[in-house]
Amino acid sequence: MQCSVNEILLPLVETADAIAQDKGLSILTEIPKFLPAVSANPGALREVLSNLIDNALKYTLSGGEVHLRVNEDVDRVNVWITDTGLGIPPEDLARLFERHY
Repeated sequence: MQCSVNEILLPLVETADAIAQDKGLSILTEIPKFLPAVSANPGALREVLSNLIDNALKYTLSGGEVHLRVNEDVDRVNVWITDTGLGIPPEDLARLFERHY
């Protein structure tokens, strides 16, 4: 199924911005206005992006930053969500993709 990354991501960014303001965080975005459609399940893509943004907001201390960057690269759209939070403890990295860990 074809979907628009911007149609999914921009409302999430709007909500995240309000949360960030309440927590004393800055959200910095680099999101092109025009991106090609991608083959994805829109609901699943929304859930993944929402979880990543929520975690960035949750684990970044006041005064920190959350960065959202999107670009088009040949045959794909890349999305980066990074933050200045504490990060994942090294001992937890091996279990990162276990459900409910």
